[in-house]
Amino acid sequence: MREIYFIYKEKYTEDRDCVKYIEKYSFECGHYFGGGNLTGACFSSSLRSENTNYDEIETILTKEDFDFLLKADKELDDLGYGITENDERYNKGIKIIEEINNRIFSKLSSKENEELFQKIIEEEKEYCKDEYCLDDEEVDTIFEEYNNRYGYQLPYQDRAIISYIYEDTEELGEDFIENCTDTRLNDYTRDYFDFEGFGESLAQNENYFELESGRVVYFAL
Repeated sequence: MREIYFIYKEKYTEDRDCVKYIEKYSFECGHYFGGGNLTGACFSSSLRSENTNYDEIETILTKEDFDFLLKADKELDDLGYGITENDERYNKGIKIIEEINNRIFSKLSSKENEELFQKIIEEEKEYCKDEYCLDDEEVDTIFEEYNNRYGYQLPYQDRAIISYIYEDTEELGEDFIENCTDTRLNDYTRDYFDFEGFGESLAQNENYFELESGRVVYFAL
């Protein structure tokens, strides 16, 4: 599992995936250099495909840092596959990664970036409170629960961790039957189906988390 760091948040957007994280680079599977992908709770894309507009993001990296990272990312990709340890391409790739770590990941792992990330987390909690009608305690509990369950491998702490919030287990059970399975109930069978009981069973799955209010959070994975 690659190390993942918060890198930036897009401004001026309500997009679900506005908070971006980046995978650390490494030599992969004994024959190529990987990493550098931008990720989130619901997406993964190559760094260069994002076409990031520096003027529209919040980050501790400078414009020069970003230009350097894009150039270094392409240089690593251009090394290709079938690389042998200690050959010319390998040594070149290791040097590029060292330069990236020294210039970019040293900043992304710094106290300054952690402070910025904490600020972003609070902004994201406020967004979730408004979007899902949550109070302070509920949104804190949701973020803490996600971190406790998945934080050892997924450092995401933003709006995208919430796929949906059901009003209760009955709504969860009904939605699952109607939209997530090949089973369709007719008017007769619906009267006899225990949506609430089925939803209660579903809510025990690790992707779900039931709040004290009875609402059920569906986590993005």
